[in-house]
Amino acid sequence: GNLAMHWLSRRNATSTIATLSRLDATLEQVAANFRCRRGDVHRTIDPRDGRMAAVRQWCAGIDAGAQVADVGCGAGRFLARLAAERPSLRLSGIDAAATPSVPLPHGVAYAQRRVLNLASDGRTFDAAFAVDVLQHTLLPAQAVAEICRVVRSGGRILLIDKDRRHQSRSEHAPWERWFTADEVSRWLAEFCDDVSVREVSHGTAPPQHGLYLCWTAVRRKAAARLAA
Repeated sequence: GNLAMHWLSRRNATSTIATLSRLDATLEQVAANFRCRRGDVHRTIDPRDGRMAAVRQWCAGIDAGAQVADVGCGAGRFLARLAAERPSLRLSGIDAAATPSVPLPHGVAYAQRRVLNLASDGRTFDAAFAVDVLQHTLLPAQAVAEICRVVRSGGRILLIDKDRRHQSRSEHAPWERWFTADEVSRWLAEFCDDVSVREVSHGTAPPQHGLYLCWTAVRRKAAARLAA
């Protein structure tokens, strides 16, 4: 997040050991925070929530039988809604935890992976989405690149994360990273076409009063090889 990135980019860096020690301390702070909040993890999401509405609208354009990954699925609350509303999709949850914090719906696959290494076996998905994930990553640009890597050419991508314009009016952990529309759009544009961004709400508030931005993109098709 901002805390760790500031440390990495400072001009008067001291030593590799100091940097690693600082990052280790930040990692432990994050881990301790999540351990303390484990019982407070949201296990469901209001179907009227702006984030759920955005995921639902995005999925409406995805064909039946498509393989769709929820990157950083956590308790699987988006997967639970999608499994009920779009049972024809082949859903997968991906998260750093060894097992889901709550059982996922029947038929939903699960894989333990970190966001910077989503599929070492070369597997690809027809579509992938990530909600409230980039804010917790130390290297968000690389995380976006990895999400794009595991989506096939012509596949669809959706990212939802916090809008930096609203950061000052929200309590949040010091390591959280909030984003501008342009920076995530720029990261997506390296691998995708048709990149767009819009505001979405947290809960049932109007989008302009929400805390989130929603980016959508289409994975760029690989250039055809010229005949020899």
